[in-house]
Amino acid sequence: MFSRFRTRVAAVAATSALALGASALGAGAANAVSNNHVVNGNSVSVTFALEDGDIADTCVAALVTTAKAPTLAEQFTSMNLPAILDVLGGNDPDVTPLKTNSGSPAAGLAPIFTPSRTVTAKDVPSNVYSIVSYCLLDSGARIEPAVIVGNPVEAGLGSIQSGSSGENLAAASASLPTLLGLLASGGVS
Repeated sequence: MFSRFRTRVAAVAATSALALGASALGAGAANAVSNNHVVNGNSVSVTFALEDGDIADTCVAALVTTAKAPTLAEQFTSMNLPAILDVLGGNDPDVTPLKTNSGSPAAGLAPIFTPSRTVTAKDVPSNVYSIVSYCLLDSGARIEPAVIVGNPVEAGLGSIQSGSSGENLAAASASLPTLLGLLASGGVS
């Protein structure tokens, strides 16, 4: 009888912990994970960091052509798993997944062990890209537009070449004033 009582107490405690954990995770759905990107020549890194009070999260980031960014953001947000696995597996020529040092595209975050993680892509061709990032507890993916990678002149030419038709043309045309403004102001290093 004592064993049965102990089992029930354990079950109630586990259920309470799950409910508390679920409510805490739900409270974080507005996303408190910060992310910052750094471009160093032809390498791009995004660092994800838990904010105070966050329990845990898993995040991904990809460097994409400007025209592809909204599509990828929607795939991340809607949790379109076949598309996400295809993209993060490197099977889409318009997308470069950023990866951890161990080669994983997913950066797991936990307060005690890994409160921040960096994902990186190296030897990225010079171009103007967008960074699309998503954490599981986000309410939606983030798009960081007009990320100039590599030599700014080569990046501008690459952007114009890759955006020379269809919807890519509209995206490239939209990013051209930003690129020209950055070049003129010396805002690109």
